[in-house]
Amino acid sequence: MSALETDRLRGTPLGPADLGDMRLIHADPTAMVTLTADGRPLAEAVTAERLDLFARHWAEHGFGPWGWRLRGGDFVGYCGLKRGPVDGGTEVELLYGLRPAYWRQGLVREAGRAVLAHARDALGLDSLVCFTLPTNRDSRRAMEGLGFAFERHIRHAGLPHVLYRLRLR
Repeated sequence: MSALETDRLRGTPLGPADLGDMRLIHADPTAMVTLTADGRPLAEAVTAERLDLFARHWAEHGFGPWGWRLRGGDFVGYCGLKRGPVDGGTEVELLYGLRPAYWRQGLVREAGRAVLAHARDALGLDSLVCFTLPTNRDSRRAMEGLGFAFERHIRHAGLPHVLYRLRLR
């Protein structure tokens, strides 16, 4: 499990020790409108469960979500990779979520570029997907800024989503 670094950020693999940081996102109603089907904050137990899943994902696949901090130390969010079911198949997804105080500062693109380079160069992946609600224009712009292209409409968590794909090779 490796750390990733950019000009402004340092990413480390997420796991149970990151509960306090992840609660900064999962307990924030503004952030969760973009990250959950019902738009509500998650209970602390759900955050802990997700962090356990992330740790198991890292152990099983050798990759997963990284927690990203400014070089000065503030936790800004997560960005990384997750293998799982998407629209009836299995894909590797680029996923991300930032604290609202750090939105629209180019941090998703910065962390995303580091993750994409790792996916291509260290992991040898050929393709990644990314998806969001059709109305989440900021997320769609971030995906497009990373080189993802719209592929099709899907249903995820019972809601319509737009699926984007990036060919790495």
